[in-house]
Formats: sequence, structure tokens, C-alpha cells
Amino acid sequence: MLRQVPVMFFSVIRVELLVLLLVLAGIMAFRILTGRINTVGLLRNAPGTPISVASVQMLFGTFVAAGWYLQLVMTTHSLPEPPTALLALLGGTQAIHLGGKVAGLLGLWQAAKRNN
Repeated sequence: MLRQVPVMFFSVIRVELLVLLLVLAGIMAFRILTGRINTVGLLRNAPGTPISVASVQMLFGTFVAAGWYLQLVMTTHSLPEPPTALLALLGGTQAIHLGGKVAGLLGLWQAAKRNN
């Protein structure tokens, strides 16, 4: 006969997972700040270009979506289906970022065409 797992066990596991995630986030933040994780050019389309607004909004949208889904997981204690609005947020930010890349490539192509 299966013994029931006490509810306290799941509370302990939840706290341990939260601590693990916070420690991993802290390690990543420390390595980014000390330069052990290279983030040069992360928000730029090409070296020497200004920071891309499309890349910034995609990064921000990704963090918002990740936080939203993490909140859903923490409240439901399971891996729920992502809401349609969450998928629309991720798809929209990706589409804007890709549109910015295409627009930049078209601008470079037209500049090269004028020079030839």
C-alpha cells in the first residue's frame, strides 16, 4: 500500500527549488558582472553599431514572459499550458526583433547597391 506523502514535503521541495534558482541566478549575474560571461554585442546588430531597440524590447519581453510563466508554475504547482497572451507576447517580441534585423539588412544592401 502506498503511503501518502506529507504536504510539508512539497513545501520543502518548493523552497529548495526556489533557493537553487536564486543561487543559479546569482552565479550568472556575478559572472556577467565580472566579465566571465561575454555579453559584448548582445544588444547590437553588428559590432560598432548603436544598441538595437528591437533587441532590448525582445530581451525585456522574454524576461516578462519567463516571470509570468514562473508565477503560473508557482501558483498551480505544475507545468500549465502557457496562456495565449503569453505566446502572443513572445511571438510579437520575436517578430519585432526579426523585422528590425531585416530592415537593417535591407538598409545595408541598399547602401552597398548605391556604392557600386
